Amino acid sequence: MMMGVRVPVFSWGCRYAVLALRAEQLHRATTGHRLIEYRGPEAWIEDLQDEEPAPAADLVEDADELLADLPALMLDQTLATELRKTVEEIRAVVDAGRDQPTSAPRQLFVDVDALFRAE
Repeated sequence: MMMGVRVPVFSWGCRYAVLALRAEQLHRATTGHRLIEYRGPEAWIEDLQDEEPAPAADLVEDADELLADLPALMLDQTLATELRKTVEEIRAVVDAGRDQPTSAPRQLFVDVDALFRAE
């Protein structure tokens, strides 16, 4: 990302949704439990359903990139804080599960539709 250039919300939101859906897939495969309550385009779920679960290390890296790009979105502070918290929690659960499956302390709500309405 170039300094001073606004990141498109749609691009960030797509990456956010993909991270959440891939984290859900990995978490279910390793623990048998749900991690994410997802509200967003159903087609994106269908696009990813045949993938093998992504490696935890890749998801941690993706989360770090999303967190680094979040300030450039110039969103309402309340929404930006909630997005940061959710991405950090997804990252923590995925990272903690690298060595052995782990259950999340709570199910995380990922509302991609609300993010796109906020643009």
